[in-house]
Amino acid sequence: MGCVTYRICGPQLGFLPLWQHRFPQQTRQRESQPSNWLSQPETFYWRVLLDGVTLNLEQVQLMRDAILFSGWVWETFNAPERFALALAHAGAKVLYCENPVSLFVRTGRKLEEVFPGIHAYGPEFLGHRLNVIPGMAHFQCKMLAAELAYLSTSLGLRDPLFVYPHLKNFTPLCRLMKHRGFPLIHLCIDYPEPYQEEQIALADRCLVIPPAVFRGLRERHGDKVFLVRQFYYAGQDRPLDQSSGIVMESLQAIPRPRLAYIGPASNRLDLPLIDELLRKHPEWQLITFGGDRCLSLPNVHVLPWINWQEIPAIVRSCDVGFMPYECATQKNLQCVPLKLFDYFAAGLPVVSTPISYVQAMNDLVYVGDSSSSLAVAIRNALAEPPNSPAKKRRKQIAQAHSIEEIAPDLGRIAGLDSHTSH
Repeated sequence: MGCVTYRICGPQLGFLPLWQHRFPQQTRQRESQPSNWLSQPETFYWRVLLDGVTLNLEQVQLMRDAILFSGWVWETFNAPERFALALAHAGAKVLYCENPVSLFVRTGRKLEEVFPGIHAYGPEFLGHRLNVIPGMAHFQCKMLAAELAYLSTSLGLRDPLFVYPHLKNFTPLCRLMKHRGFPLIHLCIDYPEPYQEEQIALADRCLVIPPAVFRGLRERHGDKVFLVRQFYYAGQDRPLDQSSGIVMESLQAIPRPRLAYIGPASNRLDLPLIDELLRKHPEWQLITFGGDRCLSLPNVHVLPWINWQEIPAIVRSCDVGFMPYECATQKNLQCVPLKLFDYFAAGLPVVSTPISYVQAMNDLVYVGDSSSSLAVAIRNALAEPPNSPAKKRRKQIAQAHSIEEIAPDLGRIAGLDSHTSH
């Protein structure tokens, strides 16, 4: 059976020559205006099936595409970046937008395809600091909204969704994109910040990762709030490149046992607790990646951040996945760490302070809330047999959270399916 596909589209959106110098010329496809969430999209395919001498015409509804406005950059591989991978895996073309940079400081990323179906770029504007001037945040967001609409047209995005995590000072951008007709999807990856409530209220749908946060938001915002699983990309493993090889050499020079915190040390960690623990146990080596050294102890190490596709190789070279979060604040207590699933994918024993998400995983995560109880947890983790059933169970959980597993449901919940109504 042969198949010839024709694309029939609505009227082309206008574009803004102001930004043409930043983006390569592309073959432009005529594209429909973003449709109302409830309406049927104007764009569709007519598929011509040639089966012998029989000619059948079949109308096929399109999947929506997406614009994902992240507060990070692609290389951080945080939840928005993994969500972009899930959208692409579900069949969407994604315009991934990095955190805007001041045009007076440096140049933003040029538009490029960073992964099949994902086109990343770095917006430029006057600067974050200027948003304190009355009206400046709205002015800069208006510039960004027009630029996003132009790029949406340039890439031929189909009736795209606008997806965003918590973005301080960018609530006007959400409002402007909604006014332009883009359905809004808020990605709630953490305990909500005070300014985030308005961003959630604006959204057509809100996808929430922390279970405790989901319950509260569902009560306040109703059935537009959905609970989704944290994302693990099982296809990220690849051989180390030259720069990562240098990181691996540095890692191998650190004595065992190695306690890995995959990420930079931040104010989310309980540094006094870690300090007390490592002073009592100088034989245990804490390794963080990116940022600054968190403590001036000989058994605390910081290595450069690595490419996200090389995380598995680094994890396999460590002995314990360490998550020593400070649990006195709700933001830390209710977090669902991405690194947990990076550890689980390798079957690595995990030691954590008692964040809510791991408290029901007593057979898979060793938990302690003091230096003495954490020491017991680390000793138990290091003593775990190589053939422990817990290792297989951890890998199964990571697989259940993999983008490949959850992308179809995620696409349906987010509204990528053109048949989905709000």
